[in-house]
Amino acid sequence: MKRMKRQGEKMTRWTQRRLDNVFREYNERYFDGRLKEWGAAIASPNALWVGFCEFKLKQLMVVTDTLPDDSEIQSTLLHEMAHAAARRAGHGYAFWEQIERLLQQDAPITLGFPEAPDNTTFVDIIPKKLKLCCKAMRKLEAQRSKFVKNDAKSRHLQTQRITDEQIVASFVEATYDLPHASVSDIAEAVAKRYDLFDVEGRPKNRWAADIISKGRKICQKTKRELQQELDQEAVWDAAVE
Repeated sequence: MKRMKRQGEKMTRWTQRRLDNVFREYNERYFDGRLKEWGAAIASPNALWVGFCEFKLKQLMVVTDTLPDDSEIQSTLLHEMAHAAARRAGHGYAFWEQIERLLQQDAPITLGFPEAPDNTTFVDIIPKKLKLCCKAMRKLEAQRSKFVKNDAKSRHLQTQRITDEQIVASFVEATYDLPHASVSDIAEAVAKRYDLFDVEGRPKNRWAADIISKGRKICQKTKRELQQELDQEAVWDAAVE
């Protein structure tokens, strides 16, 4: 899913000098000059990213030729500046605190899938104290939900509600599919599949925490039963020999 676009935006020519000037302006205006040791550079088009934060070199990369308009370039640059200001990679709480600061200052950043690449839904994935971010993500979730419903309708697809029991049962299936994986690894895999984590990799609400807790318990039980079956088969094999 792309960002929420502003209407009427156009694409104009971007040079390295222009990007440098915009970076310096944004650094002073939105980050109080805290990113003076950093720089921004135009990157060549690639299939992996349109923006990248290189911490070792303190360089922000933006693929201006790939982005559709000026607003996307500005938003991508601010996204990467938020990474730099957060002083860590990823899209966890520290990153979102920087996004909240940008929204409070009415910075030209729009939110979408690039800000939460590890999630498929957008409610309850960031701390409630980040009110402007939560408001924007609720709007994005409404757009996502509407798109999914319209897409299913246009393609004559049937939708099915996934129950709590089905999610918990997935822990059992995963235990059999991944017999050598740890309980933690299985829980993480199932939680990611059903989007139970927030942006920091923690249960996104009490419901998700309860589902994961039940899943871990049934996973442990299934592992014990599976081991008992393997032990019994070993006994039978020994008896046959």
